[in-house]
Amino acid sequence: MWQYKIFKEVSKEPEWKRLRRKCPYYELTSGRCSELNDFCSFHRCPLRKGKPHMEMRSAENSKVALRKGSLLERDVARLFRLVGLNPQLNVKLNNYEVDVLVIYQGGKIAVECKQYESASLTVRNLIHEWHSKGEELGLKVILVLAGIKIKPEELELAKRCGIVVWDEEKFDRLFNEAIELREAVRDKILLEVGIEPIEGYDKTIKELAEKYRPLLHPLKGNPAWGGIAGMWLSVGWLLALFIAAVTPLTWHQMISVWFVVLVALIVIYKFSASQRRKKKSRGLLHVMAELSKIRKAMLTEELAYVSGLPSNEIEKTLQRLEKTGKVRSLHKGLWELTETSRKP
Repeated sequence: MWQYKIFKEVSKEPEWKRLRRKCPYYELTSGRCSELNDFCSFHRCPLRKGKPHMEMRSAENSKVALRKGSLLERDVARLFRLVGLNPQLNVKLNNYEVDVLVIYQGGKIAVECKQYESASLTVRNLIHEWHSKGEELGLKVILVLAGIKIKPEELELAKRCGIVVWDEEKFDRLFNEAIELREAVRDKILLEVGIEPIEGYDKTIKELAEKYRPLLHPLKGNPAWGGIAGMWLSVGWLLALFIAAVTPLTWHQMISVWFVVLVALIVIYKFSASQRRKKKSRGLLHVMAELSKIRKAMLTEELAYVSGLPSNEIEKTLQRLEKTGKVRSLHKGLWELTETSRKP
């Protein structure tokens, strides 16, 4: 659903103005175009003109063509502008050069952009280098790496060092999400690097966690009845045989008892699991209603933190709720309540 092709087909200015808020180059607060470096203009709109280097996001090719050198840095800067942040390119900090610098509420985010073209550059060395620079300069660090597949052990190292790593796929996903969900993606980026997106956010989230986690965390996983039923299925028949051997009851009678108990345990497990799912769903809807007071769209990670439930359980529960029309998936990991569930 990329908008580049749509802009090229627009022939009337009023229609163009309605679409303008979805343009990645349009700066909402100032009315300027970051590509033109001037005020936004219908007749000079770069998307309508279809400049060659902007064909990177057409309907046929939705992947971001991350480019080397300064163009890669400009792509990253456009993402930050799109979500309402103010990036600075090629900034000197204590004799270190930062490709893209973003300052938000006193926190500094340094973005290092790398186009890998040879094996001489290693991600591990880059992580250690920027870990040292980040600690020395008091920076939150994002590495945007193009042209290379990042290994799981490298991502784990980056996590231990407090460094965020984006590959081409993740950058593309963020850019796509930011077209319609600027505020949510801004907060997503800020939370990923460890910066409070709005004043009082951390306090509010912790208060919600204190309120809802004791209610939802015990619902984690499956009911114990499932394990009991599995154990009865695997070894219960041995107990039945033993009882048949030491009592007047026949072997057939004890197997019948074993089967009846097994069916009863399965029924109890199914009922218990259903009740847990219902409680989990109601609890998550309450959490989402509270979080919607902060922001319309909310992240799976936020819901996981507040509820104490694993992210995969959150996703499964929300997918079930989506089928009932109570929540809506905006993009991967981004959700909102529908009007139906907002009604008292």
